Parts: sequence; structure tokens; C-alpha cells
Amino acid sequence: MRHLGYSWSEAHEDAELLEHITPRRLTARLDQFLNYPQEIEVAIGNAVRIIEVGEYEGPLTLDLDGKRVQISYKAACQIYVDQTEGL
Repeated sequence: MRHLGYSWSEAHEDAELLEHITPRRLTARLDQFLNYPQEIEVAIGNAVRIIEVGEYEGPLTLDLDGKRVQISYKAACQIYVDQTEGL
């Protein structure tokens, strides 16, 4: 609540809504709090190189089509990969 600037009544209202939808107010505040994160697309067949793995289930830094991106450990666990021969 504190980080997103919610009052108790706003938090209660949006908690009730979360049972059914994602309130725009919550989405906007989360985007701002997280410094407007960018979506990245990892598609079947993309070549991805792991550059760094953060400690204690920290983020993974990847090279995706020449662009450095970070993804959470939790997101990385949902991506299944095959090692390329010769690397």
C-alpha cells in the first residue's frame, strides 16, 4: 500500500476487484513503481545466450537477438531450452 500510494479504502476496493479483474489504477501504479518495465518476447526458435545469473534466485541477464534483457528467476523457470552444439 505504502509503495503504491494506496489508502486503506482504495486497497480494499481494488482487492475486491482483483477477484474478477485487474483495476486500471493498480496497473498504472505498479507500472510507475516498477519504472515502466518492457515486455520481451522469447519465441520458439529464438537464439538466447545466458550472460549472467544473479545470486539467490536473482534475475538472469540474457542476450536476445543482440539485446541485453533481464528476466526473473521465476520467469526463466518457465522457459525450456536446448543447448546448441559447439558452445
